[in-house]
Formats: sequence, C-alpha cells, structure tokens
Amino acid sequence: MEPWMWIIIIVVVVVSMSVGFVFRTATLIRTAVLGNRFDDDHTLHYFTKDDFEGLEKEDFTFPSNGYDLAGYHYFIKDSQKKGTIVFAHGIGAGHIQYTTEINYFAQIGYDVYAFDAQGCLASPGNGIEYFTNYVQNLDDFMTYLENKEELKEEKFILIGHSLGGYGVNLMPAFHQERILKIISMSGFNDEKALIGDILNNVKIVGKIITKILINQEKKHNESHNLTSIKAMENMTSPVLFVSGDKDSLVKPEHSFNLYKETFKDKENFYFLLVENRAHRPMLSIKAAEYDEKRTRDLDELKMTYKNKIPDEILSKYYNELDYHLLVELDPKVMDIMVQFLNDELKDRDHVLHEDVIEEKEEENEEA
Repeated sequence: MEPWMWIIIIVVVVVSMSVGFVFRTATLIRTAVLGNRFDDDHTLHYFTKDDFEGLEKEDFTFPSNGYDLAGYHYFIKDSQKKGTIVFAHGIGAGHIQYTTEINYFAQIGYDVYAFDAQGCLASPGNGIEYFTNYVQNLDDFMTYLENKEELKEEKFILIGHSLGGYGVNLMPAFHQERILKIISMSGFNDEKALIGDILNNVKIVGKIITKILINQEKKHNESHNLTSIKAMENMTSPVLFVSGDKDSLVKPEHSFNLYKETFKDKENFYFLLVENRAHRPMLSIKAAEYDEKRTRDLDELKMTYKNKIPDEILSKYYNELDYHLLVELDPKVMDIMVQFLNDELKDRDHVLHEDVIEEKEEENEEA
C-alpha cells in the first residue's frame, strides 16, 4: 500500500474518533443536565404547605408524554380569589423549590396551580431528558386546566423561572387566548443561547456540541422547538421579563436584553432588571449574598477533600444552612410583580437597585 494511502487512513480514523468523542460528550452533557431524576434526597430542606399559615394544597395528576404527572392546587381557604396562576418550576426537584413564591401569591388572593415535570419529585420518568419534553409537559398541564369544569372560563397568569421562564414564554404559541398575563423570571430565549453560554469556555468544541444538542432537540419534538421571541411575536396580553444583572447561567445579553430590544415598541411588554442578583432575581440582596457565600464554602470543601467530602462534614454543612434566608424574597421585586398583576405598573422599564427602584425613563429625562 502506498504511503499516502496510509496517511489518508490515519486521518480518517483520527477524524472518526474525534467526531465520536464529540457526540459522546454531547450525550454525556445531556444526561448530566437533563437525563437524571431530580428528587428530594433530603440533603436540602424544602418548605411544604405546613410551613405556611393557612396554605392549603390539593394533589392531582394529568397526562403528558405517556406519564401521569403530579399537579398541585395551592390556595388560602375562604379568601377572595383575585385570579389563577400557573407556576412553572426550573430545573431541580420540581415545584417544591418554589413554595415560598407560591405561598406569597396565594396569600395575596391567587389560586396557584403548579406541577412537577417528568422525572422530577412526585412525577414518574427517568428525567426531563429534553427541553422540549418540559415544554410539552407545561403545554399538557395548561390543556388539562383549561378543560377543568371550574376553570373553563378562566384566563391564566403564567409565572415561571429559568426553564419554567422559557416554558411560559413559549405558551402563547399554543394557548394565547387563555393567557391573561406572563411573568418570566430568568427565562432564556432558546436552547442555543443557554447551552452556548454554558459551553462558552470550550470555544470551538463547545460550538460543535451546542449544534449537536440543538439538532437532537429539534428531532425530538419540532413542534415545541421555538424561541421565546418567536412564540411571543403576536402576544397582546401583558408580559413582564425579570432578570438579575449578574446571572451567569441565563446571561441578560442573550435573553433579557434581547427581549428589550425586540419588544421595546410594544406597549404590553415590561422589563425589570434587578442589580446585584444572579439567577434568582426575586431573592433579597441578603439572600443572594448568603447563597453566594455558602456556595463558595461548599466549593472550598470540594477542593479540600478533592470532591470526596466526608458524609459527616457534608451533613454539617447542609444542617447549618439558614433555609429561611436562602429563599427570602425581595419585597421591592415582589411589589413590582404585584403592581404588574394589578395593572398599576405605569412605567415599562425598571431597574431595581439594592435599596431603591428607579425608572430608566426618568434617568433618560435627567440626562
């Protein structure tokens, strides 16, 4: 065999191995992020209805993707109902991560319906697996609620965070006539923006892996593979986008800022940027700083013990966490949301500083 033929064979083998490596890496990333169950392993403490005065909960199931998923109705008994909220959780142990927010809205008069996506908490499944599966779950949850006898005339307020923010962003493409308002907290525009930000540090390989993951999403469920902007282009009901300026997971330049630029001339779109907040912009500044500090503490433990922290050390870490502080809501952020729900939010563009709310329109006038 000629030498040049051996060179070609070697090149083909190397390229094939490289491509195989990239595809395997993409699969491993999907499995690590979405392919495993998100359960309450009792490492962290999650608050339940019993931790909140007067909060009631009714459990039910609804069909989605071949599963009977867990749904929940939270409410305050004998309270005067203001409206109905559908709350969409982010990646993690289902809706139970957000009982503080759910209780907040229930206490001011809203019935709140929440669910656990497939593979999360009380719902069956090996994992969410694909972003489009989550969107399908939320779509099916909406359909189930719309067909409930007591809700057939109801219009819903959708509130979501992170993956749930992305989910509620997409619902106008499927349920626009039944949506009264949307509050999207840290919701990304599309999978490409989110995955691209996460893999940004690995440059060229990261871009290739991003493309592979996006193609997998499209093949899995094309009908639910939309961008937030595309899904909302004909939205006429009010929408409030909320973001933390230090969010490194769903970066404002690829989400919040994009929404502002796209919808700045549409009177039904509102914007709230919370300064000195990361991925959970609804938290108080104390909660955000405490969360950051305790995360650093955990990272130091991982370095000290080379990612093999002894059980007693890890248990001590989790037992000493101030769980009330970790989920403490920012009253100013929540007040903006309430004003939005009450149709009292006159200015469309807000920046929330640590101790004061300023409207950007006023800043522009002073300039």
